[in-house]
Amino acid sequence: MPLPRVSLRASLVGIAVVTFGLFGILVLLPILWLLGMGDGTYHGPNTDILEPGRAVVLAAEFRAAPSRRVIKPTGRTDFKEVMFDWPGTTPEGELAIAKGTRGVVEVDPAWDDDSCSPDRPIAVEIAEGEHRGSVVALPRRLLRGR
Repeated sequence: MPLPRVSLRASLVGIAVVTFGLFGILVLLPILWLLGMGDGTYHGPNTDILEPGRAVVLAAEFRAAPSRRVIKPTGRTDFKEVMFDWPGTTPEGELAIAKGTRGVVEVDPAWDDDSCSPDRPIAVEIAEGEHRGSVVALPRRLLRGR
C-alpha cells in the first residue's frame, strides 16, 4: 500500500508543532518549576506561622487542653523543627473556650510553609473570660489575627 501524499505545507506545520512541543517540555517546564509554578507547598489561609506575641481571636468554640500537655519543649534550641514535640492535630480538652475569645500566641511549633497544617496546635494565652491567663492549645484553623 502506498503512503499517502502530504503537502509541503502540512509537513512544515507538523514539524513546527513537534518542535514547539519539545521546546515546551524540555525548556519551559523547568523554567516554570524554578519560578515556583511547581511548588508543592501547602498555600492556604493557615500557611503563615504565628509569631509569639501576636494577638489572635478564636473563630469558633473549642474545648481546649492546657498547652503543656500538647506542645512539649524538647530542650533543643539548634533548629526550630526539633524544639517542640507535638501531635499532628490539636486534641480536645476540658476547657471550653468561647468563639470570639481574644488571646496572645505563646508558641507556634511550625517551622516553615510545609509544616503549617491547619490542625496544628498553637499555644495561646487566653486574654479574657473565664479562663483568662490560661495557656491552651488551639488549632491553627480556628485562629484569626487581630
